[in-house]
Amino acid sequence: MPHLSTAHKAKPRTIAILTGGNRGLGAALAQALAGSVDELLVVGRTPAQIDPPAPQMTFEHWDMSDPDAAPLAAIEEHVRSSQAQRIVFINNAAVLQLGGIGQASFAGDLALAVQVNLAAPVQLISTLHRLALEMARELVLVHIGTGAARRPIRNWGTYCISKAAMAMYVRQMAEEFPQMTCIDFDPGALATDMQREILGLNAPNAAANSEADAQARFDALESPEHAAQRLLELLGLPC
Repeated sequence: MPHLSTAHKAKPRTIAILTGGNRGLGAALAQALAGSVDELLVVGRTPAQIDPPAPQMTFEHWDMSDPDAAPLAAIEEHVRSSQAQRIVFINNAAVLQLGGIGQASFAGDLALAVQVNLAAPVQLISTLHRLALEMARELVLVHIGTGAARRPIRNWGTYCISKAAMAMYVRQMAEEFPQMTCIDFDPGALATDMQREILGLNAPNAAANSEADAQARFDALESPEHAAQRLLELLGLPC
Protein backbone atom coordinates (compact mmCIF):
# COMPACT_ATOMS: atom_id res chain seq x y z
CA MET A 1 0.00 0.00 0.00
CA PRO A 2 1.69 3.29 -1.05
CA HIS A 3 2.47 6.04 1.41
CA LEU A 4 0.76 9.23 0.25
CA SER A 5 3.66 11.49 1.11
CA THR A 6 3.32 15.24 0.60
CA ALA A 7 7.03 15.95 1.10
CA HIS A 8 8.35 18.92 -0.93
CA LYS A 9 4.78 19.89 -1.86
CA ALA A 10 2.55 22.63 -0.52
CA LYS A 11 0.05 21.11 1.87
CA PRO A 12 -3.38 21.12 0.19
CA ARG A 13 -6.30 22.47 2.18
CA THR A 14 -8.02 19.33 3.43
CA ILE A 15 -11.45 18.46 4.75
CA ALA A 16 -11.90 15.05 6.37
CA ILE A 17 -15.28 13.37 6.73
CA LEU A 18 -15.34 10.60 9.35
CA THR A 19 -18.23 8.30 10.15
CA GLY A 20 -18.52 6.89 13.67
CA GLY A 21 -16.16 9.07 15.69
CA ASN A 22 -17.37 8.63 19.25
CA ARG A 23 -15.53 5.52 20.51
CA GLY A 24 -12.72 3.10 19.81
CA LEU A 25 -10.72 3.73 16.66
CA GLY A 26 -13.27 6.32 15.54
CA ALA A 27 -12.68 8.44 18.64
CA ALA A 28 -8.91 8.13 18.19
CA LEU A 29 -9.22 9.15 14.54
CA ALA A 30 -11.39 12.14 15.41
CA GLN A 31 -8.83 13.28 17.98
CA ALA A 32 -5.92 12.85 15.58
CA LEU A 33 -7.65 14.37 12.55
CA ALA A 34 -8.76 17.43 14.52
CA GLY A 35 -5.12 18.43 14.81
CA SER A 36 -4.04 17.56 11.28
CA VAL A 37 -6.70 18.75 8.79
CA ASP A 38 -8.21 22.15 8.08
CA GLU A 39 -11.78 20.97 8.66
CA LEU A 40 -13.20 17.81 10.19
CA LEU A 41 -16.80 16.70 9.78
CA VAL A 42 -17.90 13.79 11.97
CA VAL A 43 -21.04 11.97 10.84
CA GLY A 44 -22.91 9.56 13.10
CA ARG A 45 -25.36 9.15 15.94
CA THR A 46 -23.15 10.66 18.66
CA PRO A 47 -20.72 13.61 18.47
CA ALA A 48 -17.03 12.94 18.91
CA GLN A 49 -15.50 14.17 22.17
CA ILE A 50 -12.27 16.06 21.44
CA ASP A 51 -9.96 17.26 24.19
CA PRO A 52 -9.36 20.15 23.89
CA PRO A 53 -12.40 21.08 21.76
CA ALA A 54 -11.48 21.73 18.15
CA PRO A 55 -13.18 24.69 16.45
CA GLN A 56 -12.52 23.16 13.03
CA MET A 57 -14.64 20.11 13.90
CA THR A 58 -18.37 19.97 13.15
CA PHE A 59 -20.95 17.23 13.52
CA GLU A 60 -23.85 15.98 11.42
CA HIS A 61 -26.27 13.57 13.02
CA TRP A 62 -27.13 10.45 11.03
CA ASP A 63 -28.44 7.12 12.23
CA MET A 64 -27.03 5.21 9.28
CA SER A 65 -29.70 2.54 9.57
CA ASP A 66 -32.11 5.10 8.08
CA PRO A 67 -31.22 5.92 4.46
CA ASP A 68 -33.90 8.62 4.26
CA ALA A 69 -32.27 10.55 7.10
CA ALA A 70 -28.90 10.94 5.35
CA PRO A 71 -27.79 14.60 5.71
CA LEU A 72 -26.34 14.67 2.20
CA ALA A 73 -27.29 18.28 1.47
CA ALA A 74 -25.65 19.47 4.70
CA ILE A 75 -22.51 17.43 4.00
CA GLU A 76 -22.34 18.85 0.48
CA GLU A 77 -22.56 22.37 1.91
CA HIS A 78 -19.73 21.61 4.35
CA VAL A 79 -17.51 20.44 1.49
CA ARG A 80 -18.32 23.38 -0.77
CA SER A 81 -17.83 26.01 1.94
CA SER A 82 -14.55 24.46 3.11
CA GLN A 83 -12.82 25.43 -0.16
CA ALA A 84 -10.68 22.34 0.34
CA GLN A 85 -8.53 20.99 -2.46
CA ARG A 86 -8.50 17.54 -0.88
CA ILE A 87 -11.47 15.57 0.45
CA VAL A 88 -10.64 12.60 2.69
CA PHE A 89 -13.51 10.27 3.54
CA ILE A 90 -12.95 7.68 6.27
CA ASN A 91 -15.64 5.03 6.58
CA ASN A 92 -15.36 3.80 10.15
CA ALA A 93 -18.94 3.35 11.41
CA ALA A 94 -20.18 -0.23 11.46
CA VAL A 95 -22.65 -2.47 13.23
CA LEU A 96 -21.82 -5.91 14.62
CA GLN A 97 -24.70 -8.22 15.54
CA LEU A 98 -23.97 -11.67 16.86
CA GLY A 99 -26.11 -14.59 15.75
CA GLY A 100 -26.00 -17.80 13.77
CA ILE A 101 -26.68 -17.79 10.07
CA GLY A 102 -29.48 -20.32 10.58
CA GLN A 103 -31.47 -18.18 12.99
CA ALA A 104 -34.90 -16.96 11.92
CA SER A 105 -33.83 -13.35 12.50
CA PHE A 106 -30.75 -13.64 10.26
CA ALA A 107 -32.30 -12.12 7.12
CA GLY A 108 -33.50 -9.05 9.01
CA ASP A 109 -30.20 -8.71 10.85
CA LEU A 110 -28.32 -8.97 7.56
CA ALA A 111 -30.50 -6.27 5.99
CA LEU A 112 -29.58 -3.91 8.84
CA ALA A 113 -25.87 -4.74 8.57
CA VAL A 114 -25.90 -4.20 4.81
CA GLN A 115 -27.59 -0.84 5.28
CA VAL A 116 -25.14 0.44 7.90
CA ASN A 117 -21.93 -1.24 6.72
CA LEU A 118 -22.45 -0.95 2.96
CA ALA A 119 -25.40 1.03 1.63
CA ALA A 120 -25.01 4.08 3.89
CA PRO A 121 -21.30 4.67 3.17
CA VAL A 122 -21.89 4.05 -0.55
CA GLN A 123 -24.65 6.67 -0.41
CA LEU A 124 -22.23 9.17 1.10
CA ILE A 125 -19.33 8.25 -1.16
CA SER A 126 -21.51 8.74 -4.23
CA THR A 127 -22.23 12.31 -3.12
CA LEU A 128 -18.57 13.05 -2.39
CA HIS A 129 -17.44 11.52 -5.68
CA ARG A 130 -19.89 13.66 -7.62
CA LEU A 131 -18.67 16.76 -5.78
CA ALA A 132 -15.01 15.92 -6.36
CA LEU A 133 -15.60 15.56 -10.08
CA GLU A 134 -17.72 18.70 -10.28
CA MET A 135 -15.29 20.82 -8.26
CA ALA A 136 -12.10 19.22 -9.65
CA ARG A 137 -10.99 18.16 -6.18
CA GLU A 138 -8.87 15.24 -5.01
CA LEU A 139 -10.91 12.54 -3.28
CA VAL A 140 -9.32 9.98 -0.97
CA LEU A 141 -11.51 7.07 0.08
CA VAL A 142 -10.51 5.13 3.19
CA HIS A 143 -12.49 2.12 4.36
CA ILE A 144 -11.66 0.77 7.82
CA GLY A 145 -11.46 -2.89 6.95
CA THR A 146 -11.29 -6.07 8.98
CA GLY A 147 -10.03 -9.60 8.77
CA ALA A 148 -13.68 -10.65 9.15
CA ALA A 149 -14.19 -9.50 5.55
CA ARG A 150 -11.77 -12.20 4.38
CA ARG A 151 -12.74 -15.20 6.49
CA PRO A 152 -15.94 -16.50 8.11
CA ILE A 153 -16.31 -16.25 11.88
CA ARG A 154 -18.97 -18.27 13.66
CA ASN A 155 -21.95 -16.12 14.67
CA TRP A 156 -20.51 -13.07 12.89
CA GLY A 157 -22.25 -13.75 9.58
CA THR A 158 -23.93 -10.37 9.10
CA TYR A 159 -20.70 -8.51 9.86
CA CYS A 160 -18.47 -10.73 7.72
CA ILE A 161 -20.80 -10.59 4.71
CA SER A 162 -21.47 -6.85 4.81
CA LYS A 163 -17.85 -5.88 5.45
CA ALA A 164 -16.68 -8.14 2.64
CA ALA A 165 -19.13 -6.43 0.31
CA MET A 166 -17.83 -2.99 1.33
CA ALA A 167 -14.25 -4.09 0.77
CA MET A 168 -15.18 -5.22 -2.73
CA TYR A 169 -16.90 -1.89 -3.37
CA VAL A 170 -13.64 -0.08 -2.53
CA ARG A 171 -11.72 -2.32 -4.92
CA GLN A 172 -14.35 -1.75 -7.60
CA MET A 173 -14.06 2.03 -7.18
CA ALA A 174 -10.29 1.76 -7.55
CA GLU A 175 -10.76 -0.29 -10.72
CA GLU A 176 -13.26 2.06 -12.34
CA PHE A 177 -11.72 5.35 -11.15
CA PRO A 178 -7.94 4.83 -11.07
CA GLN A 179 -7.35 8.55 -10.54
CA MET A 180 -8.96 8.29 -7.10
CA THR A 181 -7.02 7.00 -4.09
CA CYS A 182 -8.89 4.07 -2.51
CA ILE A 183 -7.57 2.41 0.64
CA ASP A 184 -8.88 -0.61 2.52
CA PHE A 185 -7.13 -0.08 5.86
CA ASP A 186 -7.27 -3.07 8.19
CA PRO A 187 -5.85 -1.94 11.55
CA GLY A 188 -5.95 -5.43 13.05
CA ALA A 189 -7.22 -6.22 16.54
CA LEU A 190 -7.11 -3.13 18.76
CA ALA A 191 -7.54 -2.50 22.48
CA THR A 192 -11.17 -1.34 22.23
CA ASP A 193 -14.43 -2.13 24.00
CA MET A 194 -15.30 -4.41 21.07
CA GLN A 195 -12.24 -6.55 21.77
CA ARG A 196 -13.04 -6.61 25.48
CA GLU A 197 -16.40 -8.15 24.59
CA ILE A 198 -14.83 -10.62 22.16
CA LEU A 199 -12.33 -11.74 24.80
CA GLY A 200 -15.08 -12.09 27.39
CA LEU A 201 -13.59 -9.60 29.83
CA ASN A 202 -15.86 -8.66 32.73
CA ALA A 203 -18.27 -11.42 31.74
CA PRO A 204 -20.45 -12.65 34.61
CA ASN A 205 -19.13 -15.74 36.37
CA ALA A 206 -15.89 -15.72 34.37
CA ALA A 207 -13.17 -17.89 35.93
CA ALA A 208 -10.39 -15.83 37.46
CA ASN A 209 -7.63 -17.59 35.52
CA SER A 210 -9.54 -17.26 32.23
CA GLU A 211 -10.16 -13.56 32.80
CA ALA A 212 -6.51 -13.00 33.69
CA ASP A 213 -5.43 -14.68 30.44
CA ALA A 214 -7.93 -12.62 28.45
CA GLN A 215 -6.73 -9.44 30.15
CA ALA A 216 -3.13 -10.26 29.25
CA ARG A 217 -4.14 -10.77 25.63
CA PHE A 218 -6.06 -7.49 25.67
CA ASP A 219 -3.13 -5.59 27.18
CA ALA A 220 -0.89 -6.83 24.35
CA LEU A 221 -3.12 -5.30 21.65
CA GLU A 222 -2.25 -2.11 19.80
CA SER A 223 -3.98 1.02 21.05
CA PRO A 224 -6.52 2.72 18.78
CA GLU A 225 -4.49 5.93 19.13
CA HIS A 226 -1.43 4.25 17.61
CA ALA A 227 -3.52 2.77 14.79
CA ALA A 228 -4.93 6.24 14.06
CA GLN A 229 -1.39 7.59 13.82
CA ARG A 230 -0.50 4.83 11.35
CA LEU A 231 -3.40 5.82 9.11
CA LEU A 232 -2.54 9.52 9.22
CA GLU A 233 1.04 8.69 8.28
CA LEU A 234 -0.24 6.62 5.36
CA LEU A 235 -2.31 9.61 4.24
CA GLY A 236 0.62 11.98 4.56
CA LEU A 237 -1.11 13.97 7.28
CA PRO A 238 0.75 15.41 10.28
CA CYS A 239 0.37 13.37 13.47
